[in-house]
Amino acid sequence: MDFEEKFDLFIGDLATTVTPVADHEKIFQNIKAHCHKDARIILKTPLRQNNKQLSHKEIFELYRKKYFHLNPFAGVWHEVLLADYDFGSDTMNCQTSLASLKKSHEKGVINDFEFTEFEKRWNALGDFKMNVPLQKEFVKKISKYFAVEENSSGQDWYKKWARLLILQNK
Repeated sequence: MDFEEKFDLFIGDLATTVTPVADHEKIFQNIKAHCHKDARIILKTPLRQNNKQLSHKEIFELYRKKYFHLNPFAGVWHEVLLADYDFGSDTMNCQTSLASLKKSHEKGVINDFEFTEFEKRWNALGDFKMNVPLQKEFVKKISKYFAVEENSSGQDWYKKWARLLILQNK
C-alpha cells in the first residue's frame, strides 16, 4: 500500500491466507504505517492449532457425517487444504491438492460430486498457493505491531479454524 492518508480501521477477510507467510511482516508494517494512533484492525483469517493432517478418507467421512448439508468445498475446505500442506514452506498449492484429490477420487474415496466441487475451484485458481499459519506463531508475529484486543471466532460453523482478530495500533 502506498497511501499518504492514515486510517482508523482496516478490515481483512482472508487477506493473509492469500499472501505468502514471508510477506506477512511487510503487510503488518504497511498497515501500521497507515494507522491513526488508536486505529483498529479486524482480520478474519484461517489459523491452525497444530500440524495434524487428515486423510481424504477421514475428511470426506467427516463431511458426509457432519457437513453433508453444505457444499463439499465449503464443508471441508480447511481440512482439504491442510491434507497436502507443506509445513516446511508453510503453504499449500492448489494443483498439488488437486492431484492428490484426483488419486483419492480414482480409488473411490471421493465421489464424483465431491471431487468436481474441488476440481473446478482448484483449476480456476491454477498454480495458486494459500497458507494457514500456526495460530501461536501468527499472533506472536502480529503482536509486534498491534495489541490483540480479541482473538475470537464468532458464531459461524467454521469458527474452530477461522479466527477473528481484533487489533489496536500500539
